[in-house]
Amino acid sequence: MYCSHVPGKLSSEQVIAEVQKYWNVATRRITSQAWANFFSMGSVVFSTTSTRPEPGRLVAVRRSREYLGKDTKTRIELGPAEVLLVGESAAVACYTMQFHASEVKAGLPGAGKEEHLANCRVTQVFTQDSAGKILLIHEHISVPSPD
Repeated sequence: MYCSHVPGKLSSEQVIAEVQKYWNVATRRITSQAWANFFSMGSVVFSTTSTRPEPGRLVAVRRSREYLGKDTKTRIELGPAEVLLVGESAAVACYTMQFHASEVKAGLPGAGKEEHLANCRVTQVFTQDSAGKILLIHEHISVPSPD
């Protein structure tokens, strides 16, 4: 049976579900292509270590190499998300996150090390395309400076 999705007004619930699916890629070690598919072609990302904006799909490939290895263990705890709907097909999600990774894939700088990022602040901007697919167009992750 063929069933087509007719895009409608984007909801907060859809955005929160998309955020959870996005981070599940890291914890369940799903394919790198699955992570890249969350990003629109022109998306821009500021990660915790970036000094300039980078293309979202490039960041997804790099994260895949670092965190989707068979020995890598990743734990992510998401805080409650605030969602601001912008028109009918765009939204901004803001939330905090705890990120923990061990045994980062060998062969990369810092391989085998552990990463613990407490109280990450995440802002993601989503849009819904004409086919109803929800895509990331911007992501910014930062960590408060220790004072």
